[in-house]
Amino acid sequence: MVATRLPHHRPVSDMDTSYRRRVCLAVDIQGYSPRSGPWHGDAQKALADALDLAATRAGLDRGAWWRQQTGDGERAVLPGDSDEAAVVGRFPIALGAALHETDPRSDVRVRLALHHGITYPAALGDAGEGLIEVCRIVDTEPLRTALAAAPEANLALALSEVMFRAVHKGYSGLDPAAFRRAVVRAKEFHAPVWILVPDADPARRPLDADPPAEAERGDGAVQQTATGHTVLQAGRDMSIGSFTQVDGDLRAHFRIPRGPRG
Repeated sequence: MVATRLPHHRPVSDMDTSYRRRVCLAVDIQGYSPRSGPWHGDAQKALADALDLAATRAGLDRGAWWRQQTGDGERAVLPGDSDEAAVVGRFPIALGAALHETDPRSDVRVRLALHHGITYPAALGDAGEGLIEVCRIVDTEPLRTALAAAPEANLALALSEVMFRAVHKGYSGLDPAAFRRAVVRAKEFHAPVWILVPDADPARRPLDADPPAEAERGDGAVQQTATGHTVLQAGRDMSIGSFTQVDGDLRAHFRIPRGPRG
């Protein structure tokens, strides 16, 4: 495994305080908190090994990432010369496949968020709005619910609007139609995100046979499309003002029992 670059204290006078835009990544293990202590250690190792393996297969150098462990996941800032097409297209698919190899019980399931935003060096590591926003995205209820709605999948991906451009423009190799847009709000963060569950089994989803027409309008409205993936979509011009509202609506729609967050 590649040794982690742990954040360390640096004198303010020694820091480069210039702002830059970087790819920011956040990954969390779903359902982590309610599990037992021994499972936590196994899950952390499975995820750490899978991240290393997936980065290698995607042609990314994890040794060059700034990384911060969170217990149930990781936050990272990638170098400025990172191949965004590889980050968006190859890395998420490789991570899902790697988890199947590194997790012997096949019960580690993760949420992955990617964003391109402002970061800068700080005393305890990197800081900036880019990292804050990617953390908001990975913790959104629509992403949690998308993964919960696909028990056969081990990964759900959320892209910020700026990262989705690589998909929309055809650079990533992923199908833009497989993603669904949800406008989410968490504290001061309010922005669209694009959600995909790559390994969802269409036969196990309560989907209509044909794509719906115009998305419904109104608070908490949800639509789905059968495209071979589990997808979620709020009305395209709708702002979801409450995660409590959208969580309840999505869970009722998919008939998912409410469980503890993790």
